[in-house]
Amino acid sequence: MNTRLYSRIIQLAAITVRLPLKLFRKKPDDTKVRRILVIHQLLLGDAIMSTALLASLREKYPKASIDVAMPDFLVPLYSQKPYQIHPISYSPKNAKSLIKLIQQKSYDIGIVLGDARYSWAAYAAGTRWIITHTGDYPAYKNWFVDELLPMPESPKAMPDLMADLCAADHLTTFSTSDWIFEDVVIASPESPYIVFHLGASSVLKLWPVDSWLELGHKLKNNGFSIVVTCGPGEEALLEKFRGNGDFEQLVPGNFTLLQMRKLIAQSSLLVSPDTGISHLAKLTNTPLVCLFGPGPVELVGNSQFFNNHKARYLSNPIPCRDQPVIFKRPVSWVRFCERNTHQCQDPKCIKSLTVNNVYSASKELLKK
Repeated sequence: MNTRLYSRIIQLAAITVRLPLKLFRKKPDDTKVRRILVIHQLLLGDAIMSTALLASLREKYPKASIDVAMPDFLVPLYSQKPYQIHPISYSPKNAKSLIKLIQQKSYDIGIVLGDARYSWAAYAAGTRWIITHTGDYPAYKNWFVDELLPMPESPKAMPDLMADLCAADHLTTFSTSDWIFEDVVIASPESPYIVFHLGASSVLKLWPVDSWLELGHKLKNNGFSIVVTCGPGEEALLEKFRGNGDFEQLVPGNFTLLQMRKLIAQSSLLVSPDTGISHLAKLTNTPLVCLFGPGPVELVGNSQFFNNHKARYLSNPIPCRDQPVIFKRPVSWVRFCERNTHQCQDPKCIKSLTVNNVYSASKELLKK
């Protein structure tokens, strides 16, 4: 049987058993909250930005058990249980992961990040009160949500708006001491070194290779070794760097997330497009120059939670960055572009960032 279909059957069966209890649901008193579930299928960058929510939950509920159901590839990042959370591998395509979730003890509160459809899995797991942001559609996604919180009406960074789901008295700030990582082995480049991460979740986010080459030459002349990385399947991005003396080491998508974290942690600077790897620099407090193409800098850039992180978020105003959405929810102040390569063959947004722009931002951070 198809595992996704099997997972849905199990989910519906568990929901059916618990359905009569829906008539008696009420929000638990904060003093009686003992078990909390956070559930999502976020990519790396959004998952790291959700750290603000985890920190807020731990502060608000210091004695509660907090489980986070997440995609399997993220679990190693949480192996040392930051904020005393318990990572659980979960995928709607994997029936075994759903069964494992259902077998946990029931939860007092469940918080759904991103797609509201995961509220169904939270309900199947016996969650008594489920919270997410309003605005997701179709309406059936929200059938098992008890509390729909509005998106902010004015610009607010993603970490801070995720923390809103906790309704904490105040927003804490991130410290690297809050998140300890399992140590891993990497081939250490010659220090001091800078990491260039070329890859991104969309080709429309890719900065031109010739610009990277010119930037690398400039920074090499300032006394830095340059390490160039990409993600799995992006190895072709490294071709023009092979044999070029300006670049000490190439990492062709074969590092784990923990190895990438260590590489970034020991570097003097990370330069990267707006993609998941760029957010690892927030966890290591590594200076970051982040290059924005289609993405909204007001949403992903500076935040109150990561306000101690030294970063420069480079973005130029582009008329076609005009889609006001967050997680497919309409939000008037966001300026985003979700177009694909069929709709946009020439991403002027990322190409508008010049080598001098990036070099100046890099030099400024390296001086500090």
